[in-house]
Amino acid sequence: MGIRIAKCILTFLGIVALLGACSRGSKPQLSAQPPNLGAAEDADFSDAPVDRGSSATALSMTALNGTKPDAHVKGVWSEAVEWPLIAIHSVLLPDGKVMTYGHDGTRHGFTYDIWDPEAGLTEAAHQTLDVTTGTNIFCSAQAFIPGVDQMLIAGGSVGDNGGSTDINIFDADSYAITKSPAQMLKGRWYPTFTTLPNGELLLHGGREVKEVAVTMPEVYNHVTGWRDLPGADSAEAYNGSATYYYPWSFVTPSGKVFFTANQTAMWLMDTADEGSLVSLGDRPDGLARWSGSAVLYGEGKIMVAGGASLDVSTDTTLLIDVNQDVPEVSRGPSMAYSRSELDLTVLPTGEILATGGSAEKNRSVGVAYAAEIWSPESGEWRTLAEAAKPRLYHSTALLLPDASVLTAGGGAPGPVNNLNAEIYYPPYLFKKDGSGQFAARPSVKTSGRPQYNRRFQVELEGSPRISRVALIRAGSVTHAWDMEQRFVDLEFSQSGGKLSVSAPRRPELAPPGNYMLFVVDENGVPSEAAMVNLPVGDEAAQFGTVTAGQDSASAWTSVKFERGFSAPPVVAVSPPSYNGGHAATVRVRNVSATGFEYQLDEWEVHSGWHRTETLFYMALPEGKHDLGGLTAYAGRAKLDHRWTTLPLSGFRDTPAVFAQVASYNDAAAVTPRLTGVGESGFRARLQEQEAADGVHAEETLHYIALEYGPGSASGRPFKVGVFRTDHVWRRATFGGTFGAPYLLANMQSHLGGDTAALRYRKLDSGGVDLKVEEETSRDEETNHLSEDIAWLVLESD
Repeated sequence: MGIRIAKCILTFLGIVALLGACSRGSKPQLSAQPPNLGAAEDADFSDAPVDRGSSATALSMTALNGTKPDAHVKGVWSEAVEWPLIAIHSVLLPDGKVMTYGHDGTRHGFTYDIWDPEAGLTEAAHQTLDVTTGTNIFCSAQAFIPGVDQMLIAGGSVGDNGGSTDINIFDADSYAITKSPAQMLKGRWYPTFTTLPNGELLLHGGREVKEVAVTMPEVYNHVTGWRDLPGADSAEAYNGSATYYYPWSFVTPSGKVFFTANQTAMWLMDTADEGSLVSLGDRPDGLARWSGSAVLYGEGKIMVAGGASLDVSTDTTLLIDVNQDVPEVSRGPSMAYSRSELDLTVLPTGEILATGGSAEKNRSVGVAYAAEIWSPESGEWRTLAEAAKPRLYHSTALLLPDASVLTAGGGAPGPVNNLNAEIYYPPYLFKKDGSGQFAARPSVKTSGRPQYNRRFQVELEGSPRISRVALIRAGSVTHAWDMEQRFVDLEFSQSGGKLSVSAPRRPELAPPGNYMLFVVDENGVPSEAAMVNLPVGDEAAQFGTVTAGQDSASAWTSVKFERGFSAPPVVAVSPPSYNGGHAATVRVRNVSATGFEYQLDEWEVHSGWHRTETLFYMALPEGKHDLGGLTAYAGRAKLDHRWTTLPLSGFRDTPAVFAQVASYNDAAAVTPRLTGVGESGFRARLQEQEAADGVHAEETLHYIALEYGPGSASGRPFKVGVFRTDHVWRRATFGGTFGAPYLLANMQSHLGGDTAALRYRKLDSGGVDLKVEEETSRDEETNHLSEDIAWLVLESD
């Protein structure tokens, strides 16, 4: 019988009890057990026995200390303890707690639970809540919005095994779920979220009704909302038999998205603009691998393991290298057990842990109770301690900040409904002397904030010798698939109890969001994790430089962004350099998602022809951003020659504001002037030359506000500062060295009322000359009072 996603045929009216663990030997043998097919996805919960585990009120690492002499070889499992629901979905939250949801024994998808690992496996450690939005979030996709402590829950179940169009939002501060007013165009059940390098979320896969797949991927941007990718719309990639089901997708070092799924096809998606999709052919194993698992365990390196074809599981693995657009695929070492519905969990040591599964899909046949670990260094699997419970369909495994692994769930449907959970403590947590005692662990005292392509400091308790520093993305797992899991090895140097660590070079290697920072000592023992966040916005901001002259007053120069935006961004342009002596400012128009036009806007007293000048620009999507630790806000407004108050958001102190006229509704040369800049807003007006009547038509003003201080964007350091100058060239020093720098500068005050704009010269790695340049339409006098000047300097590539 062909593989079906929603329904299996129930061949036994009764449910066969689970038998014992597999027999032992150098090659573990699968226990022979009667087949027991799972019921339909929406089967009644009572179709299988309920296992609530132990009613123990307290379990801790202390209770396990010294209980297993072979703990340093095989690790140790905790007792299986009651859990408030079948943990079909498990997510690590930014505060280190765990959210699970699934089936509470009476209904799918209308309860969720918050568990505090520090409180242990006790009833008091749980806070179980109702989903009050009316959405059955069972079998949805879930991922945190980078830079925001909110998780999107996309889709779920509706009607007769159809997909919901709902978007629900989980707030990590209040633990409340609310429904978003926005909905998807198509309902999705079983979709995948993938966090992109620019902080957007790709949502693809899932089915709408019955076996009708959703073939159109879509992308969520926190500022602009949802957009479709018609260029990646593919019935072939998301057909109705298997591939819509939670496709395994990974951001590659190129920034594109590689994915494969429950068939042998491989694909490469580009999410820029309208998207595109390229077929990469078939995986050479030829196995559908239904309910297998996949994990990214190194830079561009993926392991695919287990799964079932025609309900018969496999013990084989594949290693896929996506460091180039055409992947290299090779056969990996076989596991000791055949497993479908397994979970792969990457560990702080860079090893991969396999837990759960069975020899036949969602049946109590050849249940793989024992865990296994694969080492990328040795290339071999080794068999570990055995769990107490089978973890089959709808089970999850999640790496916790203390470097242990939570395993939970299974059932609804299944041969057993597991309202219980176990914790696995890997061998690296134990002394190697056979005492079974927990080893002394390195401890992170403080951690600096990682920013792309920069070093940050980690201070340890004491001075243990460290062999590895790694980031592991906070997990978000369901249906044998962790959508967020990713291992990132970091370079570092050590001096006593201090580490100088190199953050990931680019967001393509570690997309923005929540990570666990582990240090591993010379004995291979990991610390407890420090929860850190890689900032979003670095790739949302684009900087560029243009050098062009101007043939006439009507000439415009086109600029194309390096990468397209999902919507027209906010653009700010630097003052012109000083190759041509005629007073000039810069006008922008026709800002689109792919570029803009600019003009050297000479005052009317001049010819409009101008020598070649060098300009710099910054483009940023509208809204609030985090640029390498600095708050940024990009906005646009309509205004004319009259003072208008414009809002800012998210600042606790006065920021720098870079303003730009970004339309051409009135041909008269014009410059923006600012005053009263504060944390909540500023005042702005348009100023024509003095000989004009002072009245100007309404124009669009773009403005970008940033905190003062150091930050980073696109992996490059920048700094925002302020100084004062007048009509005389004065030097602004950057207080650091910035190679081949980009520059923005803008007057923040209106102390001199005459029409004026800024010019710059002698820009180098340490500073720049700036002056306020008045125009001369009414008189030749160009003296000007000192103004407050904000500057931004960015190190170029």
